[in-house]
Amino acid sequence: MNKVFYIILIVGLAFLVYSNYVNKSIDTPSSTPNRSTPSSIYSFSEDDIEVESVKLDKSNKYAYRIYGMVRNKDNRKLKGMVKIKYLNASGDIIGDTKTYVNDGDYFSIGQAASFEYYGDPKEFEGVVDFDVVFSEL
Repeated sequence: MNKVFYIILIVGLAFLVYSNYVNKSIDTPSSTPNRSTPSSIYSFSEDDIEVESVKLDKSNKYAYRIYGMVRNKDNRKLKGMVKIKYLNASGDIIGDTKTYVNDGDYFSIGQAASFEYYGDPKEFEGVVDFDVVFSEL
């Protein structure tokens, strides 16, 4: 009977030590930021991203090009897309598209990364302005 008691005691203590270790590893935040954290968990404000120089290039009669820059003013590397909304003279959205920023690669703090989209000229009929919104991948 003494032998069984000591086995149960050792197993119980081992379980307590293990559960204490697991709880500490879950509750302790990592000291380094996780770069793969989804944007739904880590949010940033519009002050962290600046959309610059959005232009429409009509020089090719077969495909117009929307292009511009996104400046990273956040405190970490970013990776993402822009949603480009096409606006008419009344400010109504008459179309939209998405395209990668920096070809889908990360861009550093302070860096401006480019985006561009090519579309059929018919797609831009009635478009007078664009609303560009960055979203993180």
